[in-house]
Amino acid sequence: PPEITSSENIKIENPLDEYDREIMNALHTMWEDGIRRFTPQNVHLTMTGTKTTDRKKLDEISARIQKLDQTRVSIQLNELFEKVYKNVKEEDKINTIWESRIINVDRIRWVDEHNKQTIQEGFVFLKEPTLTTVCKLGSYHITTVPIRLISAPRKKVSLTPINTALINFLASRISMMRNEPKLSRDILFETIFTENNLLGKSRAELVRVRKNIFSILDAWKEEEQIKDYKPNYKGKSYHSITIVL
Repeated sequence: PPEITSSENIKIENPLDEYDREIMNALHTMWEDGIRRFTPQNVHLTMTGTKTTDRKKLDEISARIQKLDQTRVSIQLNELFEKVYKNVKEEDKINTIWESRIINVDRIRWVDEHNKQTIQEGFVFLKEPTLTTVCKLGSYHITTVPIRLISAPRKKVSLTPINTALINFLASRISMMRNEPKLSRDILFETIFTENNLLGKSRAELVRVRKNIFSILDAWKEEEQIKDYKPNYKGKSYHSITIVL
């Protein structure tokens, strides 16, 4: 799915955490599969391969979809401009900036007439997700992640938002390692915690997160998605994980 990280060419109005990214990746996949109307249940199924009726999980997904719909992104398309308009003199070059929202959706709710409670809700794409369009124009790379990397760990860990984000983060990194042989096989715990907004968590919570990371990797090892992994230490503390492909 498209990489959703602020960089020199992509500026995102509000910071996104790893779970936001995985919601976006699911929406990208659904759009590419021809789905134009969807519910939070559909998004959860796309992300995890499992169905859920857990109201808390579904409400969280709905809130993240609305956050993405309200988050503006500006993208410099200079590379694309130079591909289309060749041999442009340096003094004639201009910055081509595309401003939009990360996704553009309408929200539809079915409300009980008596107690005013939402019975069901859904969303409708108004147009293709912005970063999906940019990737198709050729400016950015799309990394694909095998579905078995996403689905296998559910045998080992519960699919909380944090664990789902960890699964997708690690799966994306491993897929990048396979596609780019020169990429380091080491993943720093600090990077994992930073990318998933976990740095402020208590020691006990981080210990639990590390345990779940090992469980996720154990699941992939059993499924032969990786050969092995090795925790690395700095002093007496965990420092990184080496992935053996």
